[in-house]
Amino acid sequence: DPTDPTDPEVRVVGISHDAERDTTQLTWESAPGQFFEIAKSTDLRTDPATWPRILTEIEASPGAETSLVVDEAAVEAQAFYKVFQTPPPALTSGDGSSREQAIILGRIPSGQVILDTMDSVVGDTEIGLYLANGNLLASNDDDTDLGLLSRITISLAPGTYYIATGAYNTTFNPRGFSVVAPSGIPSAFVVNARFLNPAPRLLRSSGVNTSGAVWFSLVVE
Repeated sequence: DPTDPTDPEVRVVGISHDAERDTTQLTWESAPGQFFEIAKSTDLRTDPATWPRILTEIEASPGAETSLVVDEAAVEAQAFYKVFQTPPPALTSGDGSSREQAIILGRIPSGQVILDTMDSVVGDTEIGLYLANGNLLASNDDDTDLGLLSRITISLAPGTYYIATGAYNTTFNPRGFSVVAPSGIPSAFVVNARFLNPAPRLLRSSGVNTSGAVWFSLVVE
């Protein structure tokens, strides 16, 4: 059962090999918010738990299955693969200068969340919310109640999300975590994540990036 955390082995439902490119793609059962690693061996007699891991910290796709090219050097005449479910990776916080260096807001339960830039030192902000695959989910410039500050109210399913903030005239492109924000801003952007279920709670963090947008990450469980 791929949803049972006591059973880390996952059911693979599809496998394809591209002989021209020497790549192997797997499709397996999953649920949003889960994480996986891929093991590979050329010897089926050994315990799969001891097989070398060729990919780790893979986040599940939306829906009931995840499909991914897991081996880009599948040159062996025969190879075997296993997919294992793993605990979510430890949260590590960066300086906010890029998506890879995102400042951690924390973990929240799935449901409605309010993201805003209240209390930012920068007086005119914009905010964008990205899925883990790099696609833009929502953005806001001036909120009706916050004036020149920004707010997104949205229901989020389990998964990892990335929030980018910038000064007025920031562009949030629809794919690839592409954000173009004004540079030379020495003041701090604050991002708040507010949610009411099961009880009111606030996550908050701030950052400065004189080169452009400030990035934050949020894990929904």
